[in-house]
Amino acid sequence: MRKNNLSQVALFFACLGYPVDANASYRTGGKPHDSWRGQNGTSPANLFSPPVATNSPPPLEPTSSPTEKPETGAPTSALTSDLFVPLSPTLACPSVLYKSTDIDSSATLYYAVVPSDPPGSSNGLLCGRLEAEHDGWIALAISENGGMIGSEAIIGLPSDDTVLKYDLTSYSGIAVMPDDKQTLTGISITEEDGKTIMEFTKMLAEDGEIRIKEDGVNLFLHARGGRSLGHHGSRLSFEMNFAEDEDVPALSCPDVLSGYTELPYATLFYAIVPSNPPGSGNGLLCGRLEAEINGWISLGFSKHGGMVGSEAVIGLPSDGTVLKYNLFEYDEVNPMSTDKQTLRDTFIDIDEEDMKTIMGFTKLLVEDGEIPIKEDGLSGFLYACGGMIFPATHDISLAFWKNLAKDQIEVESDSPPTVDEVVPPVTEPVVAQPAKDCTKELCDFELDPNYRMRYRLNIPEDSTVDECTGCTISIELIYDGEAWVAIGFSSDGNMIGSEAIIGTPGGNILKYSMFSKVTSGVEPMPENQQTLFDASLEVEVGQTIMKFTKIMKEPGEIEILAGGNNNILGAYGRNEVLATHIARQSVVLNLSSGASEEVITPNKVAWLAHGIMSFLAWGVFVPFAVQSSLLRDLLPKGPIWIKLHKAFNAIAYALSILIFAIAVVYTSKEGGSHFVNGHQKMGLAMLIMASGQIFGGVIRPHNPAPGEGKTSVRKGWEVGHRILGVALLACGFWQMGNGIEQYANKYSVGESHEKLSIAYWVWIGFMSSVMVVGGWYYKFHKSSEEDGGQISGHDAGNKGEDQSDDDPPSATFQSELDDSKKKTIPETE
Repeated sequence: MRKNNLSQVALFFACLGYPVDANASYRTGGKPHDSWRGQNGTSPANLFSPPVATNSPPPLEPTSSPTEKPETGAPTSALTSDLFVPLSPTLACPSVLYKSTDIDSSATLYYAVVPSDPPGSSNGLLCGRLEAEHDGWIALAISENGGMIGSEAIIGLPSDDTVLKYDLTSYSGIAVMPDDKQTLTGISITEEDGKTIMEFTKMLAEDGEIRIKEDGVNLFLHARGGRSLGHHGSRLSFEMNFAEDEDVPALSCPDVLSGYTELPYATLFYAIVPSNPPGSGNGLLCGRLEAEINGWISLGFSKHGGMVGSEAVIGLPSDGTVLKYNLFEYDEVNPMSTDKQTLRDTFIDIDEEDMKTIMGFTKLLVEDGEIPIKEDGLSGFLYACGGMIFPATHDISLAFWKNLAKDQIEVESDSPPTVDEVVPPVTEPVVAQPAKDCTKELCDFELDPNYRMRYRLNIPEDSTVDECTGCTISIELIYDGEAWVAIGFSSDGNMIGSEAIIGTPGGNILKYSMFSKVTSGVEPMPENQQTLFDASLEVEVGQTIMKFTKIMKEPGEIEILAGGNNNILGAYGRNEVLATHIARQSVVLNLSSGASEEVITPNKVAWLAHGIMSFLAWGVFVPFAVQSSLLRDLLPKGPIWIKLHKAFNAIAYALSILIFAIAVVYTSKEGGSHFVNGHQKMGLAMLIMASGQIFGGVIRPHNPAPGEGKTSVRKGWEVGHRILGVALLACGFWQMGNGIEQYANKYSVGESHEKLSIAYWVWIGFMSSVMVVGGWYYKFHKSSEEDGGQISGHDAGNKGEDQSDDDPPSATFQSELDDSKKKTIPETE
């Protein structure tokens, strides 16, 4: 607005009772001036009207009140002027509204102007999204003179989910435009995270309405009010000239994705295209994810390193889609709405030759309402993959933090790179930070990129760091979000058995005992142990800040050491309600120096033993048991094969019980849940099936006496015994491979995991080949001898051997064989 107009409006509002600061700075050029705020109270005056005294007559009601949200789309009646033509179907709003103007400290208008095409056809569009930190209705109006009367407004009412066009005919009343004037498209009104958000698309020129100029000064009004349409709590006027806006260039990805990072059985190739001009928010992440899997793959973006509350790009080969998803819960993964599907250059392919799934995409680094990817700085990423069915539990998952800008290498090429062509990123040496004296200055420690701890040791003058009699520690925790926060002290780095200070916005800051990982096992300490002082918790500008001072040595509690290492746990939640954390950190920290070291994940030896014994049971002894049966012809005649078969299976079964016990004990020790994922469920199923197989072998039907045929019960038992054995063997092979993956992810073993996995599958391939060849040899050898009219020594021995565990072979049959065949049956047990 021009300055003389501003002065007139200021005078006008002053006469109506609005407080106007004569020294206020009224800014032009698309920026708002200071807001004029009406009096608070219960005045029933309508939209954009000044406060009304309590003895004033009631205002006029709106001339119409919509009962339902009009359908979006083209106008319902033809416009009469040649100048005003219906919305051209060839014009559409961009997927992202790059441009914005701050109306005041609480409201921002994001917008794009789509020029008329062809020029002069007046089918141009204003694409807008108005966001206000406010609970109630919001409005954007176009005015010819900067005043309310005679202007036209777009008003969003969250209470009845409507976005409509209104005529502002007077201070005492407003009118909803007729149905044929309700030509807005792409409308929505939502409330989230303390904001009211209104979206709309409006034609720049419409018959009988104030024209929005593509080139020239436009005067706009903004107002907002309560839950029902009435007197506004804030009203502002501002001007914009869309022709003076600088166009934000559309950026593109380079031919070569010069950065890459290795993931479990996958590689992420990427390039960061910085925003141009800086701060315009049009920067890009160009990515290609290649995974050695035949199924879905995904790359997620996280503020905290956890799945819940994160976002992901997921490629589904089954339907050829690459879309953005919200990860609301572990079992609630939903595609984002259509207006959020802003990915470009997407593809998902399966390379049958190399057995890879390849996903490509281009994503804006910063998108409204989504987790930003930093152009230069640490960002949190999630990688996961699974089978062809989606949604389903992932087979592999990994969280990692990475500064993508630091790992890129400038490469010039006219063709896309292959894996071999990409130059490995240069690893910068890690420089240790100088130690600090945290008794004299405030030390700062980053628990994760979103969570920091600042602290100082308070040592009495008559004490030392080593003795620390009467010492206290003052701590300030800063989390980039609004949620409960916690800091804990542990004797072994585990949550269970530790003690924590937890603060919730709007609640108390208390000391807790951590008896288990479920919320019911996190209990406040007794009142006589609530000894914190100077405790406070505030939420400021999207940050949760908790401060307190704690005595370092208290009776019956874990001592905080001033001069030694402490196991410190950090955590924060999804919101203000104390529940499962979305991120947890564990670190060993020397408080006096600020020196820290990574905490080794506990129970590594136990889980390693679990894996080794699994391999021995199902990768060695069970295959040996099968081979002793299939290759019995290669063994000395007699019962040796059945003895080996039983012994190998017995050892494998004993190991399986021990394996199962370790898994149950250490899962409980770590506070985990039992039988919730595929590996745990398979382990339980295998133990049950193995028990059935062993029991079936003990009570098996006897082999028939020589000269008699097998009973149907015996035949059925043999078939079932073999089928269950093959099923157990296949399950065991899969279970061990999956276990290697889980161990690698849990303890980040890196390249050694790949080598171990290759060696494992080579061994399994060898053992399987021996069993297949042995089975073929046994069947062929038996068939050839039966065709020759002989009972092989192996078969005769086999019958005797099996019977030796049941009944001795018939003496009559032996005599008949001696007389007729002149052969000796091998001795049995």
